[in-house]
Parts: sequence; structure tokens; C-alpha cells
Amino acid sequence: MELTELNIGIFGLSNTERAAVSSVCNLTKHRKRRYQVSTEPNNNDVHIALVDGDDPEARRNWTASSPFQAGRPALLIARDPDNGDKDGFTYTMNRGYFAGRLIRTLDEVAIQQFRSLPEMKVDDAGHVPQVLHQGTRNFGNADSPTALVVDDSEVVRMQMRTLLELSGMRVMAVESAEQALEAASRHNYDIIFLDIELPEMDGYTACRKLKNRGKAVECPVVMLTSRDSAFDRIRGVMAGCSRYMIKPVAAEDLYSVLNQFVPRLQAKAS
Repeated sequence: MELTELNIGIFGLSNTERAAVSSVCNLTKHRKRRYQVSTEPNNNDVHIALVDGDDPEARRNWTASSPFQAGRPALLIARDPDNGDKDGFTYTMNRGYFAGRLIRTLDEVAIQQFRSLPEMKVDDAGHVPQVLHQGTRNFGNADSPTALVVDDSEVVRMQMRTLLELSGMRVMAVESAEQALEAASRHNYDIIFLDIELPEMDGYTACRKLKNRGKAVECPVVMLTSRDSAFDRIRGVMAGCSRYMIKPVAAEDLYSVLNQFVPRLQAKAS
């Protein structure tokens, strides 16, 4: 039977990083190949481990774990993985941006280590075709559409970056309105996702400023909010926003918004 659901064991990582991993894995629940975080990382049913390379105790726990003894693959996540101790680790990721590339890397591990190809067949000789995750073929291309994500929550920025990159976009993520205004003054974005509740300057004020100057005058601005009232929508329209999205953002809703406001992305995907 082909392996389509893989359990992820986490050794170490901060609470924020763990939450990001859980959110990223949750995005795969409607895919043919899915990932879920195991509540018992030492169990034999763990297929892939994420190991905090900057935490000696986490590394020791992984070395003593049942999955390690069974030869299961692990991703070493560290600040500088290329210059650290990579003994026992085939796969490494930089912790500064691992969440945004996690699904793609897990897919690579699943294909190489478990021959998990629910969307394709391995031939009789065992050759594995070069497969990219559906929706990532434009990832990082210089001519790909661009998005600016503005949210003071690191988890939200990671979630949005992952969803957008999986759709084929290049993403800039910042945590304040001031950083957003500076970024928008230097670059033409195809779409901007703007949190309402930002420190120092709220999203409504930031949206008005974006629409009144610089390169973002014609750019669609989508407000991210945890509340959805008629009053909030009126304020958003007055500020110049194009759409509201409720957090946490669902993948299906995000892709619907992208199809509406970023037509050249839809053209690339066709």
C-alpha cells in the first residue's frame, strides 16, 4: 500500500516554531500526500523527524529515539546548518526560513526515502521521477507574481508565506506598517495582505497611506482580521482595501482571492 500519510516527530524547536510546523502540516490535509505532527515523537510510527540542531538535548533525544534506531530520516534545523555538526543527518534546513520551505522539503524526503508518490507511479526499475509539489513550479522565479504580507505575528507570516509560495508567488513578509510602507515604496507588488491590528499604526491607516503614495496605488490590498463586522468592512472600504479575509486564512479562500486579483498567476498555472 502506498504511503500517503506521514507522521512528523519534533525534537526541540520553540513553541512558535512548533505551532508553525503544525499549521504547515495542516495545510496538507486535503492533499494526496499528507503530514501530521505526532504527539509521541519517540513512537515507531514516526516517519520523519524534525530535530533542533541548536539544542544539544534535542539532538540527544533524537539519537536515543526509536525512529532513529529504525533508520528513519530526519531534518536538521539550525541557524547555520552548513557549518554545524551534521553527523547522522542527510537533510538540513536553515531555521530562519524553514517553515516557508517545509512542505517542499518533506515532499522531497517522502519521495526519496519512502517512494511516496500518490500523484505518480514509480517505474518497475524503482526510478523516482523529478516531482515538485503541485503549485510550486514557479517558486522563486524572477518573473513570478509578488505578494507583500504584513502581520506582527510570526506564525501568521509563516502560514501566509507558505500558502503563497506553494501557489507560485514570491513573498516579502514584514511585521509593521512602517516596514510595509518602505517596501511598497521600492517595489511593485501584485497583491498586499495587511493585518488590521498592527503596533503603532493600524491597518486602516496603513492602507490609506499605501493608496495615497508610492507604487501601491493600484495594488489590491486584502485586510487580514480576526473579526468581521459591518463597521470593520465599512472602515476597510473607506481606507481603500479590496477584500477582507478572516484569520486563520483557509487555503481554498486564499487561492480564490489570488485568482480574482492576480490574473497573471492564474495564467501561469494554466
